[in-house]
Amino acid sequence: MRCEKTIARVAVSLGLLLAAGDAAYAVRVDRVVGATSSGGSYLVKRFSVPAGSVVVGAELVTNDLRTAFPNVLLLKGQGRALGNFHRSAEIRNVRAVSRHVLQVAFPALIVDQQQDVYVAVGLPPNTGARSVGDGPGLGALSRGSGDCYIASADDGTLQPLDVDLCIRLLFQGVGKAETGGIPAVPASVSIDASPNPFNPMTAIAFTVPVHAVVELSIYSVSGRVIRSLAHDKLAPGSYSREWDGRDEVGRSVSGGVYIAKLQVDDIIVTRRIVLVK
Repeated sequence: MRCEKTIARVAVSLGLLLAAGDAAYAVRVDRVVGATSSGGSYLVKRFSVPAGSVVVGAELVTNDLRTAFPNVLLLKGQGRALGNFHRSAEIRNVRAVSRHVLQVAFPALIVDQQQDVYVAVGLPPNTGARSVGDGPGLGALSRGSGDCYIASADDGTLQPLDVDLCIRLLFQGVGKAETGGIPAVPASVSIDASPNPFNPMTAIAFTVPVHAVVELSIYSVSGRVIRSLAHDKLAPGSYSREWDGRDEVGRSVSGGVYIAKLQVDDIIVTRRIVLVK
């Protein structure tokens, strides 16, 4: 079955901005991908997660604050159908409250070696709505990432989608366990990126040796801020954040050299990263 028959795509004006309750969570999307009238289908996005990461949640962009997604799954493994994967977590009845960007918390998934992790979002029945703000669906960008799919059921075959669904993983790093399972405390501030060079996404891993205010941002070589990836007070540990080669408003940046800058209190370290296009 072709994807176009499986889902109802809601065409919207390019550059649509979904207001999210505060400016930091405003998200620009090109279109909305919704469900058939019968429901039961899943929108799926694949992520290549580096070793040492701890997945703690996912962030979704919905076009309708009234939508309740029946379930959101965190999956790992390999295969061509949802039924082939191991189900690490399932969160039911996920609904946005006051902004279009919503976060789903999962039980921590510790990734011991690099592997593919999938987020599958169950879609409710489509009531026939075809406009932004009046029907169930997820925001997406028109440029396909090659990592997005639809499945007609919770064990269905993955059918490629030529869009980039607005789904991202949320990470909380912990050090390798010592005796008794106590997280090891990093000895110093460090930063790395994998893969590097990359296209379309890289995971930026960093360590924090003390409780501190941490800022992680992407800069152009001329010193212009491209994207803020973290601005939080963090406990000692190892962390990871993804960068998808886009700026703060969701526009793809050109290929070339960029600087990942990590500031932990008064300590600053940087890493050159290369986006290949």
